[in-house]
Amino acid sequence: MTSWILDGFNIQVSGFVVAVLVFTVAQSVITPFVATMAKRYASVFLGGVGLLATALALFTAQLFPGGLHITGVSTWVLGTLLVRLASAPGTFLLPFWWLREKRNQRQAARKE
Repeated sequence: MTSWILDGFNIQVSGFVVAVLVFTVAQSVITPFVATMAKRYASVFLGGVGLLATALALFTAQLFPGGLHITGVSTWVLGTLLVRLASAPGTFLLPFWWLREKRNQRQAARKE
């Protein structure tokens, strides 16, 4: 979606899966670290943790060749905002889905 909106935000079809996987792993590793640092040293920035983690995950994903390429400061800023907006619902809803699956597994195990 972001690559359709921003000219300097390019993702190659051949590298799409790699870029998404790298971004997802980086996001899941970076977010707790950034949140801990912000909470410890700059609590006023806690609201921006998601944006900073998204920017760092995008940077990490673009280090892998053949996938994601971002050029220009404005593209970095707008791209980070758009990717964060697109990924926020999943970040919020995924734990609920995971907990529901675990509950269903426990209930199925009790019935056996």
